[in-house]
This record gives sequence, C-alpha cells and structure tokens, in this order.
Amino acid sequence: INGNAKAATTIASMSQIAGQSYPNTSDLTNPPAHAMPSLPYDLTDWTNAGFSLASGAAFTTCTAAKTWLTNPANLPSTPTVGVDYDYVVRIQPSTACTLSFGSSDTIYLPGNVAILTDCGISMSGHPVFQSVGGNHALYLVAVSGTTCSTGKAITTSNLSEFKNTVAPNRLDVFIYSPGTVSIGNQTAMNGQIYGTPVLATNQTTLNYIPVFVPGLTTVVGFRQNVQYLREVPP
Repeated sequence: INGNAKAATTIASMSQIAGQSYPNTSDLTNPPAHAMPSLPYDLTDWTNAGFSLASGAAFTTCTAAKTWLTNPANLPSTPTVGVDYDYVVRIQPSTACTLSFGSSDTIYLPGNVAILTDCGISMSGHPVFQSVGGNHALYLVAVSGTTCSTGKAITTSNLSEFKNTVAPNRLDVFIYSPGTVSIGNQTAMNGQIYGTPVLATNQTTLNYIPVFVPGLTTVVGFRQNVQYLREVPP
C-alpha cells in the first residue's frame, strides 16, 4: 500500500504500508455482504438445458454413482460423433455418504456433466477430470434444501486435476455447496466457486470463467470501470 491504511482490528505488517497505519479504527464499516444464492434441485431445469438423467433415476449410493461416472461406456475417452453426453448424475443416498475420488480415477467428459448430491464430494490422491472432444463444463453441487448427516463439504486436494485449462479442450468447473468448499494442492482451474466458507489453501489457482447454471439467472458478465481517481499537482 503506497498511501495510508486503516484497519478495524490489527495490522499484521506495517512494513507493507508506505504511509501512516491506523489499526483498531472504530469508525470503519464492514464491506457490503451478499446472501448465499440458493441452488435447489429441479430436474426440469436441467433437461430443458439439454441434459439427461444418468441411468434414468437418482442413485441411492455414492458407490453406484461413481461406478457410472468411471464406466467408459457412459463417458468414453473417444466420443461417438452425434451422441449427446450431457448428463445429470443425481445422488439421493439412502444412507449418508461422501462421493470420493482418488488416484486411480480418471473421469472423461465428452459432454457437460453435473454431479448433484444431497451430501458432500471429496477428492484426494490425484484424480483427473478430462474434457474430450471439445470445451465442456463440470458441475460439482451439494444441493440446497436437503439434509445430510455427514455434511455437504466439497474438498479437492493432492493435485486434483481439471483438464484442460488451455485450448483445445477447456474444462470449466462450477463448485457449489451451502457448506464448506476447500480447494488446495491442485492444478489451475477455470470456473466459479460458491461455499460458506470457501477455503483456498496452498497452490490454488482459479481463473474466473462465468459458468451457466440451468435454472439460475443467465450469466451477464461484468464491467470494469475506474473506481478511484487521484489528482496530483504537476
């Protein structure tokens, strides 16, 4: 900071401030807060956007959902021309479970795939999600309005890979949970993350890309403008 700085509490490193430092300033107000948007499950929103329900019904166990996702007959590494691979993988477990991916798991995405679960999702040990045959989107969602005794946390760690962040086949990722989202130890990722809270730990790179979510407001982008103009004498 080249000028002065005020803080409502302490200032950890005044050496980073070229001007005057004012810790414990009482007249500062909190920045504006935005309510966490709700993301409930409505299959019609997804089918209207061209998605099909994987296996024709919701999965009642995380194991069954993972088996479907890792089966190359459903999501092949070499897609068939003219075949639609946009799927909703809905998990409504009869017994609470976390959908887990590990080092032996490679999920090919020949289309857009939405994993929507009542519970949580966990990744460790270098799982790979690979877009093939074009640019696609991966949705990792713990849906709103449901309960799960094991919680709704979504966690990526140990070099979880979302390929490819560069041409020709880009994969955009949308992560949402009304619980905690923890991101760390992974390659760069394109997309958006919503959580309460979102924890970004070591080696985390997120390239902001607006991802369309069926049923929510259409993405309109953002605008850049001058926020502060300072005049100085010649």
